[in-house]
Parts: sequence; C-alpha cells; structure tokens
Amino acid sequence: MNLSFNTTSMKIRWAILIIAFLAVESCDNKQYPYVPENVRNTLDRSGRNYIEFLEAIVKYRNPDDSLKLESLYYLAAHMPIHGYRTYLLQDENGMLIDFNIRDYKNLQRILEIRDSIKMKHGQLYFIRHYLGKDVYVVESDFMQQLVDSGLHTWKTKPWSSGYSFEVFKKKILPKRLNSGPLDDWMTIVKDTLLPGFNTKADDPFVAADQIYNRLKGFLLWDERYTQNPTDQGWAEMNKHRNGRSEDAAVLLTAAFRSYGIAAAIDFIPLPIESTENATYWVVVWDAQGNKRYYYPFSDSLKKPSGFPKVFRRTYHSYHPGTFPDSILKKLKYQHLEQRNYKDVTDEYTPTKSFNFEPVQEPSKPFSKVFLCFEYEGDWIPAGWKYYSKEILFNKLKIGQRYALTDKYGNILYEMDAPLQ
Repeated sequence: MNLSFNTTSMKIRWAILIIAFLAVESCDNKQYPYVPENVRNTLDRSGRNYIEFLEAIVKYRNPDDSLKLESLYYLAAHMPIHGYRTYLLQDENGMLIDFNIRDYKNLQRILEIRDSIKMKHGQLYFIRHYLGKDVYVVESDFMQQLVDSGLHTWKTKPWSSGYSFEVFKKKILPKRLNSGPLDDWMTIVKDTLLPGFNTKADDPFVAADQIYNRLKGFLLWDERYTQNPTDQGWAEMNKHRNGRSEDAAVLLTAAFRSYGIAAAIDFIPLPIESTENATYWVVVWDAQGNKRYYYPFSDSLKKPSGFPKVFRRTYHSYHPGTFPDSILKKLKYQHLEQRNYKDVTDEYTPTKSFNFEPVQEPSKPFSKVFLCFEYEGDWIPAGWKYYSKEILFNKLKIGQRYALTDKYGNILYEMDAPLQ
C-alpha cells in the first residue's frame, strides 16, 4: 500500500470539501464561519501548503468552541512575514565568505579575522537567506498542537485564569519568537527544559520567579554571539548552551508562555551588549496589567542604562533586517520602522513628540531618514521615515539628544541640546 499516495489523496479530498465550504454563502454563521480577509491572504500566499491551513480551519469549525478557531486565525493571519532565516557573509561583489563564530575562541579573534577578510575582499555584508517560510512548510497538526496546548494551559493553570482571551492570543499562545527554526517550544519546555514544573502559587509573578531561577544557568552569555545575526533555535541552544541576551530572552519567554504566563520581549537598540547591560529582556504581566521585568543571565542585572528607544517584539510585526558585517556597528537597527515593532518607550521613561525640520536634504528624493540617539559619542539609528520638510517622531525620551541622518550617516538635523 502506498501510504504517501493515500495521504495525498486524503488531503485532496479535504481540499475539495474545504473549498466547497469556503464557497458556500449562508446566513448561518455558526455552520459556515466567516474566514477573515487576512487569513485568506495567508492562504493565497501559502502555495501548495494552503491545504494544511484549510484542514486545520475545518477541524476547528465547532461553533461551541470558537476560541480554537479564533486562535488559529490569529496564528495564520500573521504568518506570511515569518520564517527560518540564516545570514550569510558576502563581499561587495557578491562572493560568499565562509565565516562561523564558533571557529574562534573569543570576540577579539573574530574581529581580527574579519578585518583580515575585509583587507582582501573589501566591504562585507550579512545577507538574509531563507531556509523556509512558515506558510510553505507549517503543517496542520503543528498548528493544532500550538492552539490546543496553549488553550489548555491558559484554562487550567491557576495563575492564568484572570487573563483575557486577547491577552492569551498576544502574550501566551505559543508562536514564533525569532527567525530561527520553527520549534514547538511548549513541548520542548514541558518535556525537556522544565519537565514536571508545578507550583501551588496562583500569582503569575511567583510562578515566573520560580521558572526564571531554574533557567538562569542554562544559557551562558558569550560575546562571540554578538557577531552572529542568525537566531538560534532550540537544538543549537541545547547543544552549545551559549548565546546573547536575545537568545536568552527567547528561551525565557517560551518557558513563561508554555506555563500560561503572559510574557513578551522588549529591547533597546544599543549596538553593544554585555552581562551588565543586556539589550533584550522579558516583560511579564499579571491579569491586572502589572508588569515585572526579567533580565537574562543574572537576577542582579540592572535595567539598561537609559531608554532612548524601547521596542516590544510582537508576533504580528516581527521582521528582522539585513546587517552590515559587524552587528556591533551602529547600523544594526536601521531596519526599524515605526510600524514594524511596538514602540513602548513611554512605559519606561517620560516622552514627548518632536517635529524635525531637516536643515539638509538627502542626496536622493524619496530617501529614508533615520532617527538616531546619542550613545557614547556616536549616533545610533532607532527608526526611520521617508524624507519630508517636516518629520514627526513620537515617544522620544525627555532629556535625550536626537538627530536625523541619511543612510550614509550624514547628519540632516542635530539637536543642540537634550529634548526638554
């Protein structure tokens, strides 16, 4: 018996049934639930893999349990921009350069090797390379596993009972947290990372404290990883047990959400991180909206020094950029646009809006101009808009000096004094 043929035939039959279901016009919304336009957009962009989405949709058509279908719609609607990406080093002529940070014992050696490569090849760039967009590879069973396990945890954990369904979708439902491999983090956390975790607490902060204390030593900060824009997945984290603050924040957030604790990743676009100054950390909420912060690697870490710009990574808008050769350089965050991340600077520091009037124009029309903040004598990009004679930026930290530059770093406008 040809199992693959039978499986394919079964899915074709599913597709025929589902297409008929989608085509039916009926006033009975319980029997024929409306598929939102943003989910239809995902189906249109998923190629042959649309059958996996349709199969899951039909599976969740039960009108008595609409939360499963709504959760699935949330995952599907925001999936097209996500995928597994690696970054390959190439020179200005497009030649790929063999470069692996783990081949070198420390950051200093990496910088020396990179400089020697630049002497031979000229300017270097990390280019984005897709190994698989989620809409092309995700399976129906995988999506159903995320929804079923997430909802079960939210409904059964005592500290989760006060969270609304909206909070569940955005801050608990298992979903992609970076651009690494597509991992089932809930299964990983419950079966491998924190098997059998339980507590009598009904306070999410108490549960989060216990999870945090158990995971503190799992990943060690390694300065070499600041030179590696490719995000780690579980297999790599588990094998090497090293990383940067972003890797540790992903691990913590996955662990919190796997046990029904509302959590998200915040970050500050500083070009340099250390054990004393993490650039990524995790925010946890209780049902009343109170927050607590968890910093990677050590509970003795201070909050990052100053908050000229703070962003929150959200599932529906996460979209990493392409970096020049050293992500320690100030250009790391030039991909940030106002709408690509949620700007939460005002949750950390007093802010105000400012209308910039550039005294110089970019060299080309319709160019991007970059909002930069001052850091150790340099200008660090933290967002961009298209050039106009007046450019409004919101949520700027009071007491911070800002400037506008073009993509080459030329200053178009510079504040004479900190924002008042």
